[in-house]
Amino acid sequence: MLKRSIKYLSLLILLTFNSLVIANDELNLRLDIMSSIYKTSKKLESIDNDIANHQEIEALLKQEYKKVSRAIIISHFKVKDHKGIIGRIENSLKSVNYVALKKQYLKMIKRLQKFIRQRGINYISYVALTNLLQVTIPTMLMINDFNTTAVFAFYVLSDLPSYFYYRAGESYIYHRKMISIFGDKDKYIQYKNEQQRMRSFLKVDNDVIFHKTSDLTISIGQNSKLKNITDFLRITHKSSLSLVDIIEFAKENNAYDSIARFIKDTKHYDKNTKTLLLIHHLETSLLPNTLVKFKALLGSFSKKLYSNQNIEEVANASLRIQGATTKAELEKILIDIASLSHSKHQFFSIYQEVILPYLANHSKYLKLEDFRNLSNNIYKFKIDSNRVNDEVTSGTFRTRLKNYLQDSYRTKSSRCLNKIDKIFNKLLK
Repeated sequence: MLKRSIKYLSLLILLTFNSLVIANDELNLRLDIMSSIYKTSKKLESIDNDIANHQEIEALLKQEYKKVSRAIIISHFKVKDHKGIIGRIENSLKSVNYVALKKQYLKMIKRLQKFIRQRGINYISYVALTNLLQVTIPTMLMINDFNTTAVFAFYVLSDLPSYFYYRAGESYIYHRKMISIFGDKDKYIQYKNEQQRMRSFLKVDNDVIFHKTSDLTISIGQNSKLKNITDFLRITHKSSLSLVDIIEFAKENNAYDSIARFIKDTKHYDKNTKTLLLIHHLETSLLPNTLVKFKALLGSFSKKLYSNQNIEEVANASLRIQGATTKAELEKILIDIASLSHSKHQFFSIYQEVILPYLANHSKYLKLEDFRNLSNNIYKFKIDSNRVNDEVTSGTFRTRLKNYLQDSYRTKSSRCLNKIDKIFNKLLK
């Protein structure tokens, strides 16, 4: 018993400090970049898009492109004054055709005329600029031999964190910090609701933006450094699905946006790398019900989940998480999902890979401490449940589920975790 308790405590400390390291480095980089892009997009919105002002637009885009590229490279190499790296950055940035970059930006804004007419300019420039940078900066890095940094850049410039449950603290902080960047929660929600629809109108002609071209194809499977960084970012997956299968799923579920299109069309990734990045993109952008179906398609919920006919029911129940506004409503929805599940494995997979990540970004009614306890206590709940020979639909399982939730809300932090909370709270200000 003592050994098991020590094991749980060690795991808790390891996971918490892992999140802390991420929060102080990668998370701050992501937030700084998104804040900078948002400020630049507001400046771009204030400029009339006529010929006379094109030079001003180009100057702002050039400034932001250089700022973001430098921040990503310096962060990845963890250097500030290394002359060799700084020199390579400057040479790499010379390969960018900023006139073509400006034309692409204006073309994206023009494609979004429908949104501008219906809803005004709000967030249009931010979506366009974020997409433009996420598509072109990794390519610029690849053709200038910053191969591992290119994968890192694609990840950092994605709008959501890679939100597996053991990185829950990062997601929670990111969501609340983005609210402060946008001014208030309603504005951020409005942006999130419109973002995916806007992306479907966007397309970037990546090849015309660079003076320097390369036939180099990046393959994560053949590059140990790339494999190491994707393992660190936790975006590697084992899947028997082909790239065509995943693209077809994205199209059928209205998720084939500008980023998905870029991943498919780029010449610089091999098929395995494209598959990996597309899986990562979908996992961090799909709604809960579609994410349940996608996880089932990947096979990460075990064959039993997707070979039975309950997938639509479970997916619809998961979508109800969007409407939960209290802890009591969350509990009821989780009990309903358990009652629809075929096994404990299915329930825990959906809860850990879909529900918890979604709550990290959308649950106003959960405090940081509540959320962290839900994330950490799941291990004990899962192990205790698997030791008991009962069904996921049984009353005893429902009782353990309720106890897990209530214990997570009541658990008080240790002194060590209180110190970590103070650091997290500083990031939230």
